[in-house]
Amino acid sequence: MHEATCLEFQPVYSVTVTEPVKNGDIVHYTVKSTKLSDDVKLTVTRQYDDFEYLHHCLQTENYNDGIIVSSAETISDFSQR
Repeated sequence: MHEATCLEFQPVYSVTVTEPVKNGDIVHYTVKSTKLSDDVKLTVTRQYDDFEYLHHCLQTENYNDGIIVSSAETISDFSQR
């Protein structure tokens, strides 16, 4: 009988999201990602709505078995910062 081998999780990317910056009614973030295998770096600016859409997709799509999606901060959470 073969023993099941548990492979250790190895991340592919390192991702950092900055603190939110409010510009009028829009909240912006800087997202910095690095592909760990070849140190390729990418920096983009995203709005709160982009994260809200991503959060919605992760919660509603069927192909993400095993992924735990925590609750997202609301836009009003940022007005207090």
